[in-house]
Amino acid sequence: FWSSRTEGNTHMWQNIRSIAEALASNDLMLANAILEASNIISPTGTMDSLYDETGVQYKVPIYCCANPVELCGDSPAGGAGSAA
Repeated sequence: FWSSRTEGNTHMWQNIRSIAEALASNDLMLANAILEASNIISPTGTMDSLYDETGVQYKVPIYCCANPVELCGDSPAGGAGSAA
């Protein structure tokens, strides 16, 4: 996803990627620091729709901001994939 962004400012996309990586690592202080330093606005408080100081919108899919769940590992007892 990140390398295919052509709209908006390349520097802003790099900052947004850094924010997403910080959030994935549960480093909220770093994510907020990058947001503030980059003048990126999140009107909803989420990463799905961000704006730079000139009003350009940057849309980020949820899969870029969260670690995947339920892809592998043990299934909970009685859950899908367990033998009854």
